[in-house]
Formats: sequence, C-alpha cells, structure tokens
Amino acid sequence: DGYWDRLERLDLTNCVSVTDGGLGNLGDECPNLREVTLVRLKRVTDIGIRFLVRGCHRLEVINAAGLFRISDGIKRDSGYEGIQALARSPCAQTLKSLNLHGCFQFRTRALKALSLLINLESLTLSGCVNMTYKGLATLAKACGNINTLSFAQCGDCITDSVVQVVAENMPHLHSLTLTACERIGEASLASLSRYCTGLRRLDLTCCKSISDKALLSLCDGRFYPGLNALYLTNCPRITDVGLSGLTECITNDQGDVTLVTLSLKGTKITTPALTAVREWFRYSTLKKNDTYFGLWPISRAADRQRINNYQLAYRAATKIQSRARARNDRKVAQKAAAKAARVKLTLVIQAVWRGRAARAHVRAVKRHIVLRHRMAMRLQSWIRYLFAKRLLRRLRLERWRCQASHASQLLQRRVRGRRGRALAALLRVEKRRQWERRIEATVVVQASCRRMLARWEHERRSQEKVLHRQAQIRGAISIQMAWRMNKARQKVILKQLVFAALEYKRRRATRRFVMAIRKHLFRKNMQRRVKLTLLRHSKAAILQDFWRERMCCWKRKLHLDKLRQEMEWRATILIQTQLRRVAAVHLTNTRRNQRRQIAEAKMGAALSLTRWCRWVLARRHLQQLRRDHYHHLRRVSELKVWAATTVASTWRGYQGRRATQLKIQQRKERWKQLWSDEENRPFYYNQITGEVRWRKPQAVLDLEVVPRCNNCAFYKAQLECHECGEYFCFQCWDAVHFGGKRAHHIFRSLFDYYGKRIDYSFNECATGNDERQELLSLSFPSKWPSEMYMEEKEGWQLRVSPLRRPSFVREDGWEVYEDDKSQRVFYYHPHLGEGKYEIDELDFHATASDGGGGGDNGKSELQQQQWNDHEDKKLSEWSHYNGNQE
Repeated sequence: DGYWDRLERLDLTNCVSVTDGGLGNLGDECPNLREVTLVRLKRVTDIGIRFLVRGCHRLEVINAAGLFRISDGIKRDSGYEGIQALARSPCAQTLKSLNLHGCFQFRTRALKALSLLINLESLTLSGCVNMTYKGLATLAKACGNINTLSFAQCGDCITDSVVQVVAENMPHLHSLTLTACERIGEASLASLSRYCTGLRRLDLTCCKSISDKALLSLCDGRFYPGLNALYLTNCPRITDVGLSGLTECITNDQGDVTLVTLSLKGTKITTPALTAVREWFRYSTLKKNDTYFGLWPISRAADRQRINNYQLAYRAATKIQSRARARNDRKVAQKAAAKAARVKLTLVIQAVWRGRAARAHVRAVKRHIVLRHRMAMRLQSWIRYLFAKRLLRRLRLERWRCQASHASQLLQRRVRGRRGRALAALLRVEKRRQWERRIEATVVVQASCRRMLARWEHERRSQEKVLHRQAQIRGAISIQMAWRMNKARQKVILKQLVFAALEYKRRRATRRFVMAIRKHLFRKNMQRRVKLTLLRHSKAAILQDFWRERMCCWKRKLHLDKLRQEMEWRATILIQTQLRRVAAVHLTNTRRNQRRQIAEAKMGAALSLTRWCRWVLARRHLQQLRRDHYHHLRRVSELKVWAATTVASTWRGYQGRRATQLKIQQRKERWKQLWSDEENRPFYYNQITGEVRWRKPQAVLDLEVVPRCNNCAFYKAQLECHECGEYFCFQCWDAVHFGGKRAHHIFRSLFDYYGKRIDYSFNECATGNDERQELLSLSFPSKWPSEMYMEEKEGWQLRVSPLRRPSFVREDGWEVYEDDKSQRVFYYHPHLGEGKYEIDELDFHATASDGGGGGDNGKSELQQQQWNDHEDKKLSEWSHYNGNQE
C-alpha cells in the first residue's frame, strides 16, 4: 500500500480493458498522483472521471485524448459527473495541462465547467467539433493564463469571432494550433497580431481561407521576442506577395527576421521567390523534398542566435559605457562650475550681509529705547492686574462660604435618595426571588404528591382483583395521607407568613437604625461642616468608587453567567456531534461491508464470464493467426523478389556513381604544377589537353583540404585576415573583428558565391610596397562592382549566363562580360566552369593550339566536343560527361 501512495506519474495508453471501476480504485489508492495519461481508453465514461478526481487532489497533467464517451456531464444524486466533477474537485486549483483530443460530445455546459480551471496553462480541444461560441467565450474570459491552445480539426465551430474572443482574453498565448479550421480568415490573424504579442508558434495548416491579405494583417503586429514557427501547409491562396510581406514585417528590434521554421508545402509560392528571400533568414536553410517545402532551421541555430545576441549585447554595453563615461565627465565639469559659482555667490552674500547687519544694528538701538518705555508701561499694568486678581479671589471665597451650606444639604439629599432607591430595588428583587422559591417548592411538592398518588393508584389497581379489603384499607390510608399533607401544607404556609412578618420587622428595625445613624451623622457633619469642607470631596470620590465597584461586580457576574451558559451549550453541541459521528461511522462501515460483499459476488461472476470470453477470443485468435501466417508467407516470397530487384538496381546505381566520381577525380588530377624561370612564378599544365594557365585551376582548388577556423577549430574557415595571418569562420570573425583596430583589418574570402575555392597565389609575387598595396587592394576590395548583390564575405564574381547575356564570345570559347559602371571585364568559360577578371595570352594560345586555333574553323576542341548533362537524384547533384572521351 505504501508504494501506491508515492505514485506520481501513470501512463495507461491503449489499456482498453480499464473501466470506470479501475479509475475509482486508482483515485482511492493513489492520492499523490500528479500526472495521468488516459489515451484511447474506450470503456471510460463520465463516471470514471468523477471517481478519479474524487481521490486524486493533486493532479497537474491529464491526457484524456480519445475518450469519446466523455460528454458534458450532469448532476446526479451522488454528485457531478465528467468535466463537471473535474471542475468542482480540489484538483481544479492545481491542474495546469488538459488534453481532450477527440472528445466530440463537448458542448456549452462542458466549456463553462472548464472555465472554473483558472490555473490552466495548456489546453488541447482538437477534434471537438460540437463546441459553441458561447461556451468558448466563457472559457476564454475565465482562463486568461493559457499559453498553449489547440483547436486542430474542430471544423466549422471555430470562426473569426471565436479567434477574436480568444485573442482578446488570452494575451499570454505562446502556441496556437488552428489546423483544418476553414472558417478563419483576415479578422482572426488581425486579432492575433493585435493582442497576442508573445506568440511564438502558429499552425495554419489546411486553412484554405487564409490569403495574402490575411497574412499581411498578421505582419502588422509587433511580436516579442518574435514569431519563431509558422506552418502554412496546404494554404492554396498564399502566393509570393504574402512571402514578401513576411520577410519585410515579421522582424525584431534589430530588424532581423525572427522566423526559423516556415512550412510552405501546398502553397503557390515558387522556389525562385523563396530563394530570393533566403538571405533574410539567417538561421534557416531552404529544404525541398517530397514531404516538405520551406525553410528549416540550420544546425545549432539556437547557439548561433545566442552568439549574435551576445555580440549585439556587447556592442550595446560598450556604447552605454561610453555614454555613461561622457555623462560622468559632464557631471564633474558641472560640479566644478557649480562650486566656483557657489564661492563667488558666497562673497557677494557676505558683503550684502555686512551692510544689512550694520543697518539692522542701528535699527535695534532705536527699538531698544522704545522697548524700554513699553516694558515700563507693561510692568505697571501687570502689577495692577495682580492686585485686582487678589481682590476678586477674596470676594469669590466669601461668596463660596455663603453657598457651601446649601450645596452640602443638596448633596446629602441626592445621596440618600440614591441609597433609598437602591435599597428598594434590592428588596423588590429579594421579594421576587422568595416568591419564585415558593412557587418552585409548591411545584416540587405537587409533583411529589402526584408521583406518590400515581404509584399508589397503580398498586391499588394491580391488587384490586386479589383483595378488595386491602384496597379499601389502602384507600383509607391514601385519604389520611392527603389530609396530613394538607395539614403540612397549611403549617408550611403559616411558617412562611411568620417568617415574612419577622423579615418585615427586621427590615423595619434596620431602616429605623439606619435613619438614626443618618440623623446622628447629619448632626455631626453639621457641627464639623467648616473643618470637613475639603473632606467632603474625598468622601464623594470614595462613594463614586464604591458605586462603580458594585456595578463592575454586577456586570462581571452577568458576564460569567453568560459564559457559563455558552460553555454548557457548546458542550451539548459537542456531545451531540460526537454521538452523530459515531453513528455515521458505524453506518458507513456497515454499508461498506455490504458493497464489498456485492462487489465480490460481481467479481466472481465477471471472472466466469471472462474465462468464457477468453476461450472464444483465443479460438478466434488462433484462426486469425493461421490466416496471417499464410498471408505472411506469401508476402515474404513477394518481398524477397522485390528486395532482390531493388538491391540489384541500387548496386548498379552505386557502381555507376562511383565510376563517374573516379573519372571526375582522374580528370581533376591531370593538372601538373611547373615553374617558370622567366616570369619567376609557378604555372599549371594539363597533361591531357596541353592547356597552360598561370592561375590555379578550379579542379586543383577543389582537391585541396579546406582549412579549419584558427579560433574555434570547429567550423570550416570562410575568411582570411591579411593582418592577423589566420583563418576565421563567419561567427568568429564577427566576434574578434567587430570593433577597435581589428575592425579595419584587410580580409578576403576563401570561397565565391557558388562555394568554389578562389586562388590568390598570383598576388604573392609582388616585391615593391606600392605594387603590393595595389595587388592587396584587388585581393581585399572594399567596394564591389555594380552588378554584385551577394555579401562581401562570399566573393565578388559577376553573374553570368543564363542570368545575363555576354558582350561577345571569343574563338577559344571564353565569354566576355563588360561592366560599364566599374569599367572592368570578366571572362567566363561555360564548359570549364571557370571565371576570371584577367586572361593571359599564354592561356589563349594554349587553348587555341589544342583546339586547332588559327584554322578556317576558329573553334576550339571544347566547342567541338559533345557534352551531356546527368542528374543524380540521390545526391541532388549534376554531372557533365563528354561522349567523345572515355
């Protein structure tokens, strides 16, 4: 049992034998369960959900995908069921994730119940096709903390109004799935762009109403930190216009496009358009195959983005530091200027103050003379005031002595009257109590008499049939007892009257005694009224304290009586509660034992039925296995034939590609490097064609090993720094050369725009400084030709055919392209795949001699050869071969 108490996660996926009773046992035995997966449990209904949440009060994640028997739930005599029970259970405060995929019976009542889950963060309602606008609006207004929401395949119940309500009331949405919701359009995306500024993932797959205009309304929003993934698969109304809007609008504060994943399969967006905007997506690569078309994240995209953000943050910190230093310098200068101004102001104030002090001294002397005269007048007035005050005090004392006697008499009267009223009240209370005691005694006596009479009557009637004489004797005894009781009652009443008379005499004597004492005290006080004038005030205070003490005692007694009554009432309630609890526990145990006995009987019947069903199923399963075995043998034979055919074709393709690669490698290795003593520089000779070149051919460059970055030693080098003499990748170059003197270092790219190696060896033959600087300017240019649109780190070769037409074609097959703005000429050979800005006459004569140059034809051998193209679909590469050569 202890192991079940510690269970926190449970996965029951595809356990089709689990029923509502199993979930009830799970709720009773696993109170600490936090995460439960109930995917495709076909026998679970609303009752099972009620049993589960009745005992599991700490649930945080519920995956109920495929529970198609769950409905809105109703209230029965035993309580709520289904979603109603979940929303009103203790786990409604702790639930954070709820998956209800495929629960198509949900309607307004269930959605209103879900609105009670105020702490919900993830909600999946995909496949719930019967939802209403009213229920979804209530849910959106109540659950504002949801950040992941899915309405996939909900059909016509998801409209623009529903999406607008969700966007207005759920501003924290990070992920929203609207797959196959065909009734949403421009209004929905406008609401998302306006209210859900934190959206990171949006899935609009198969939303055929989404057009370019709707996509542009989505681009009007400012998402932070930015929209990361957008799925537009099978949206046929999306064209290249919408793609251009995405590129221009969905950007962060630095102007970079935040999209990393963009799925465009099934749209009207073309591959050239996506290729044209590829450069805007720094962390994505173009991917196109049978299942996907769009932009896919590159390797370690998050790390690269983090490095670039660090670079931006570092630059911002440097700029902030420089501004802070400038501001501090300005503050120091302002403080120095303020200090000088304060010194100057102090001198001016001192001069003004001295003149003002002198003038004030003269005025003070004059005021002193006037003040002495005024003080003398005030002193005389004060002395007169003292004499008048003494005279007034003496007159008041005489008047008070005359009125003191009358005041003392009036005070005595009031004190006596108050004492008399208090005594009368006490007498009335005592008389009332005596009367109540008399009544109580009478009632007790009457009750005793009645009990005795009843007992005697019972005995008389019981013995009346046996002895009539004994009944007569007992009747006589009863009469005698009644007579004696009457006599006793008369004696009691007589004694009470005597006691009342004595009590009245005692009180009368007490009153007389008190009156005599009062008279004596009054005469004594009258004799000493002059001496005890001040003492009367103290006696009055003592009397007031005594009265207050008596009142406090009386109030305290009333309070204690009230507290005692309350304690008695609470004790009575507690005793009744304990008795009811004991009775309820006994009743619960009895019913539980009855239910256990019924469940055991049902279990026995279920086991018998299960054994019979298993026998039937086993027999059917055996027959199915026999049929499957026969079909399996047939499929295996067919598969062997297909596998043999596929392996043979694959092997032939592999051998063909390998032979092609070996021939290409052999052609590349036909070049040989030689040294020219006349020019004092190396040149290259083709052993097959006899071609001679000063610059290193592209085939030789492709055979060379690509250097690694000297900084990270992980990525391939893309740039070479002239000042540092080291190779760098793009990320390390931005990190090392972003500021300071290194930002002005001269660099050159190792590859052109098409990924071909570039040869710079001809620049290293310069000897003079002026000539070397001129050649370095060619190797490390800062301004590129007008027809270049690629980045400076990726080479500077001009675009060639078929993107533009050549100016003319030479006899040796070299195409000539002229740039009017930069006044430069570019040479490109279409069959060799080589391009250069300079061409030597040695290259021209070698090519012409090999191709029969100077003859009537004027065409080279390369132009006469018949070249063919071949596409390798597995490697996605094109290869060229000549049919006249081996």
